[in-house]
Amino acid sequence: EVANRPIEIVQGEMARALGIKLPDGSDDRGRYATLCAALSGARALFVFDDVRKNFPLEWCLPPAPCSALVTSRLHELLGVDKKFPLDVMNEAQALELLRGEGLTEVIAKEQEAAKVLCKACAYHPLALVLAASRLRLRGATPLTTFNNQLQDRIKQLRVDRDDKDASLEANFDLSYDELSADSKKRWRALAVFAPSGFALPAARHLWNESEVDANEHVYELENASLVSPSLLQAERLNLHDLLRDYAFKKLNEANEGDAANRAHADYLIQLFTDNERADSSAAPHVAFELDNLTEAAEWALKQKDGDLLAQLATQPRNWLYNIFRINDQWLKWLNATLQFGVEAKQLKANVLQAMGDV
Repeated sequence: EVANRPIEIVQGEMARALGIKLPDGSDDRGRYATLCAALSGARALFVFDDVRKNFPLEWCLPPAPCSALVTSRLHELLGVDKKFPLDVMNEAQALELLRGEGLTEVIAKEQEAAKVLCKACAYHPLALVLAASRLRLRGATPLTTFNNQLQDRIKQLRVDRDDKDASLEANFDLSYDELSADSKKRWRALAVFAPSGFALPAARHLWNESEVDANEHVYELENASLVSPSLLQAERLNLHDLLRDYAFKKLNEANEGDAANRAHADYLIQLFTDNERADSSAAPHVAFELDNLTEAAEWALKQKDGDLLAQLATQPRNWLYNIFRINDQWLKWLNATLQFGVEAKQLKANVLQAMGDV
């Protein structure tokens, strides 16, 4: 997963996959040289998912005879030799997706209306999945009635947007609008988590709910296809990156971003406090939280909150020093805490000790 991760984290994950440690104090180029040396003569396939603008992919691509598969919405990617443009589905593929989403009988009864639905969804898989979920939840709604509602919303949005973007946002709006007010608040709060996902206890902390209630509410969001199980990590969930962007916009519109981000940071501080002396074998669930730690620390950095940033940079000390090893990021956070100011003497001492570690 690349998404919005710093290159240091991506290179570190490559190193962990290879069972090596990157040298302390090395830059992007130095870490890359170590990775290439470890791969000399090897045959491996690396998959870099969701590469975004300004990510220095050239310092991650493995040397021959290894290979890399890169997915991105960008059309120009440095170092990529062969490109396979993937736009949207054709009509037959879109209908097959809808059948796979449990709409076989609906399509058999209303074939022409089903084709209209595929076109209204611009043959985009995410739009089709969201539409299928709404249809399943509604029950016996005729497709024609359903299509009219979707097309009306698309018309409202088709200003300075192409058909695909208008269709996506229309489907996002309609799926979001069908949630209760409380469920909307729960879902948009999930935008604070990293693109790589989150564990259920983290969502439970954000929502301030019991395990039973949180399970029920996650199930509701999964039914609506607004939350998905992580494909890479068991017992974790995530939002499709386009849905995460949409949820983040809704979170800011509701002026709930600060509260959700602070709750996220508090959860991580407590998690690393509870597992202060553990390692990745004793607490594998904690090892997945590096991206969320980075997300929370970067938010505290933007807020210029020295105390919060200091806790995020020192409570996971064992993990940052022995396992995560993102020294560039870590040092940036530690320096910033001193710049912003730290109230508690012991916390400041912890910061100085961690700077010595780096």
